[in-house]
Amino acid sequence: MGELILCNQNMAAFPYYVEEAAIGVYSLEELSYYICHNVYLLRSDFMNEDLCNWLERELKLKDAADALREIVRKGGTLSEFVTCLLSQSGYCDRMQIAQIAQQIAELEEQKNAIKVEHSEVSAAEPGMKICPVCGAESDSKFCPKCGAPMD
Repeated sequence: MGELILCNQNMAAFPYYVEEAAIGVYSLEELSYYICHNVYLLRSDFMNEDLCNWLERELKLKDAADALREIVRKGGTLSEFVTCLLSQSGYCDRMQIAQIAQQIAELEEQKNAIKVEHSEVSAAEPGMKICPVCGAESDSKFCPKCGAPMD
C-alpha cells in the first residue's frame, strides 16, 4: 500500500535524482520523506551543488539553496546540512529533525571509527571497502551484510 505525501511547496518540472536509491523526487516534501526513511543511505556526497542548484532552479527556494551552499562552503557536517534542509520543508517537526540529526551524527561517528579501526585491513587488501554502517568488508558496491552503499 502506498503513502500520500501532501506537498505544500512548488513541484519540480524535472526531478532530482537520488543515486543511492535510484529515484527521482519532484518536491522538497518527497526529498524529506526519502531522508527521514533512509538515513543510513546518506553520505557526505549528498551535500552537493547539484542539489542546491535543483532547489533554487526547480523549486524556487533560493534562500534554502544559499543556506545549504554556505554549510558546504564552511565544511559543515551532513547532520547540519540535513537539519537545514528538513527545516525548510515542514515535513518533520523539530523533534523529528533533532532525532534524525542525532542518527546522522552517530552514523558519522561510527563511519569514522570504522575507518580508523580498519585502516590496516584496507591497506593490506587493495580493492576491499569497509561498510560505513556495520563495518563489514566487501569489494562490491553494496554491503552484503546490511545492504548499505559502500564508500
